[in-house]
Amino acid sequence: MKVAVVGTGSVGRRHLSNLLALGVKNLIAVSEHSRHPHVDISNITIPTCPDFDDALGERPTAVVIANSTSLHLDYLKRAVAAGCHVYLEKPAGVSAHGLAPVVATAAARGLVVAMGTMYRFNERLESLRVRVRRGDIGQVLSAESLIGEHIKDYHPGEDYRLSYTGRAALGGGVLLTQIHQIDWLNWILGPFETVFATGGHISDLEIDVEDSATYLLRSCDGTPAYGHLDYLQRPKRAGLTITGTGGRLEWDLFDHTLTFRKAANHAQEEVERSPHDRNAMFVAAMQDFLSCTKTGAPPRAALEDGRRAVAIVDAIKSSMASGNSERIDP
Repeated sequence: MKVAVVGTGSVGRRHLSNLLALGVKNLIAVSEHSRHPHVDISNITIPTCPDFDDALGERPTAVVIANSTSLHLDYLKRAVAAGCHVYLEKPAGVSAHGLAPVVATAAARGLVVAMGTMYRFNERLESLRVRVRRGDIGQVLSAESLIGEHIKDYHPGEDYRLSYTGRAALGGGVLLTQIHQIDWLNWILGPFETVFATGGHISDLEIDVEDSATYLLRSCDGTPAYGHLDYLQRPKRAGLTITGTGGRLEWDLFDHTLTFRKAANHAQEEVERSPHDRNAMFVAAMQDFLSCTKTGAPPRAALEDGRRAVAIVDAIKSSMASGNSERIDP
């Protein structure tokens, strides 16, 4: 199996390392921006290619797209046209426009396109979803999800003003950068039909995208889900709380815990804990993708899931601009 990895930044190098660990040895790194002559991972030298079309000409079985968000849709189209399976880093694009035809084309050609929304492989988040779906907390009443982390802490030592996270031209902004939150809400409680949102660039950060967004989603069955994202908080925090008639589930990403509090008075809380291994989620997501390319099974996070998440972002941005509730493109 030959795999081409587009992008030689931190995420691209992580994928190269994980692919090697998973036994994929026939690798090409596409380095169009930095033009690295080669990439060294774990004492293994991986050849590079300065042009994506040339890399596709070497007929890889699969492509991992890990470049700037603004390039995702174009590179996805070219990879699918070349008949390649694709692992696409989140988000699927800067907007949902143009994604539906690629979803249809990939399906028609029998190609697997998986999204890099690796929190679907977080053990405690998986457990929360199972508990909600089997009715442990009864009828779901509401959900709250928060992610706050200062943009300067994303890549210490790097100038945040040069990063894709803060530049509109590269597909930045907290909504797209932290689209994981929208994905996990949609995975557990979706689909959603409307949203009302507020936010924008509220700080003195030298960026040209939103650094804060707060929104209220309404699912197709009427369940409300509140979300907040920002580039400003210290210390960082991230998590999800789902409340039902039978109790409450609280997931804390950075404490690596899931707490179940039953509705009954004086009931003892249940706490699940996991060891911290962030890369394990990336490995599990890639392993799922590689398995699906062999079996034809759908990946846990498919391109259509990525399209739906970006459609929610589109609606949030529209609501922030209009001041009105907006419908989400189904």
